[in-house]
Amino acid sequence: MQDLHIKIESHDDEIEGGIKDVYDDNALHFLHYFKPIDLIVGGIRFVKPTLHVGNYMSFPSARLFPNVQQFIDHVDPVACLEISRFMVSKINSQLMRAHLEDINYAYEEDLYPPKILYLLEMIYKVALENNAQYLIGSFDAYLIRILKKMGFIIKVLDKPNKKFNELQPFYIPIEEAIHFLEKSNPRVFYFFTDHCAVH
Repeated sequence: MQDLHIKIESHDDEIEGGIKDVYDDNALHFLHYFKPIDLIVGGIRFVKPTLHVGNYMSFPSARLFPNVQQFIDHVDPVACLEISRFMVSKINSQLMRAHLEDINYAYEEDLYPPKILYLLEMIYKVALENNAQYLIGSFDAYLIRILKKMGFIIKVLDKPNKKFNELQPFYIPIEEAIHFLEKSNPRVFYFFTDHCAVH
């Protein structure tokens, strides 16, 4: 992936297929801004449910993974948000990491990558502010394993799909995930509560 800040500053929609598509008008867009050294470290797009012909609501990932639509049909679609883009700037995340090391901020890179923690903080903050009960999406299996290792509840809906770059569909029950995180990984939970006001 080309570096995130290049994609943000570019107006060329052809870069890696572009950063705009038909879902943008029905989406929430956020950048993670690391204030101490004035950096954009990552960005996330959340797609809201779309009403389709036939009076049913759905999300982009449901077109790729039938199990996602089955899940949506059993909950309130309005209570869901889809994590549709999850982008990290490699260059700026390295600068952020160097800054954290300079100020002797203690973290374990393998278990708690700062760039992932801050983006997850954004995900949960947006979910809470928008009264979302579930987050849905599709990550590669490797990222899902990392997040589970960190203590997050991610419930997979199907096996990784080889046709779609080994992406694996999932959903996150927000309230259950927060309570579980408090028990499974207090250190990460307190990171969220300190920054995010999660209660």
